[in-house]
Amino acid sequence: LGVERKALVLEHPLQPFSAKYFEPGSKLGKPFGEKVREIAIAANNSCKDSLPFYIATSPQKTQPSVETTVAELAAFWKSPARGYLKAQKIDLPMEEDDDTTLDFAPLNLDVLQQWKLKDAILKEQLRENPNESRSKALAAAARGLPPGFLADREWQVFRKMQAIAGEVKKASPKDQMLRVEISGCLISCPVQLTGDTVLAGDCGKMEKPKHYLSHWLTALVAAASNLAGGMRIFYEGDPVGELVLPAITPSNAKTTLVTVLDGYLQGQHRPLRFALQASHSLLATKSASAGDFTKAKALWSKSGYGDSQPLGEGLSPAALLAWRDVDPFADEKEWMQWAQAISQPLETWKASKKK
Repeated sequence: LGVERKALVLEHPLQPFSAKYFEPGSKLGKPFGEKVREIAIAANNSCKDSLPFYIATSPQKTQPSVETTVAELAAFWKSPARGYLKAQKIDLPMEEDDDTTLDFAPLNLDVLQQWKLKDAILKEQLRENPNESRSKALAAAARGLPPGFLADREWQVFRKMQAIAGEVKKASPKDQMLRVEISGCLISCPVQLTGDTVLAGDCGKMEKPKHYLSHWLTALVAAASNLAGGMRIFYEGDPVGELVLPAITPSNAKTTLVTVLDGYLQGQHRPLRFALQASHSLLATKSASAGDFTKAKALWSKSGYGDSQPLGEGLSPAALLAWRDVDPFADEKEWMQWAQAISQPLETWKASKKK
């Protein structure tokens, strides 16, 4: 034909990232990623600061709620990160009861599901006229029990909860609603009283600070209401265990409740640097001085395997979202502030128990 072969035949390179694609004047088609290098350079030279999930500054004075309950305060202090997200109306289905769970019945209950079952049974048994069939039907309807005969194995905890409730009822307690005004906010709490003594049942082993939190808050409200009889807690054991805790002085109770409420209100605007287990580790002990942040950070980020090794508080979905792009331990002073304000009086009260 009078022309060279190379002018008629285009030898397409098999390598998708051949340099010939990028040579000026190349007859090859332009790649889709032609501008990637320029984009990468521009992105690398731009601001590297990530947008935090929240604004660090919060109002100097928070507007108190008209009314709250001990249950709400306990839920917040068990997980301030989750409390903050709820205040922003952000739901975490993996951490909250969700209607979709009604589509699936568990075959085996995990530790949390077992606790929920025992707690539901205990609450029913503490009623004036408890009904075992009602308890079982409600648990099954809420997918708190496996289907069929598998439920019978899990339902064996009923007798243990019945024994705890029986010990509480031996004292013939009277139901009463306590209400105390703190910093313009009314805190309410239902209790069972024998004289000036608060009686409580607990489906746990009463070993860790989280097992005492709601009871401690109840004791604070009781003391602020001038009930001087202290508290008796009956808990799971063989036989049923009992703890006797002395009353907190009214002045100390009111002062502590001011701090409890202040942290709760601050936590509606930003995640609070507090976590029960990590903060408790910052307290001074016989073998360690206060402020051991190495241990606190290890507990915060502890990975878990199986039911016996729960995840660290910092690895919960709520904490991961609330502290996104922010180092929760950037302000160690605030950690110590809340550890001393919440964990210390809780531990002092816990240590005063008599078996």
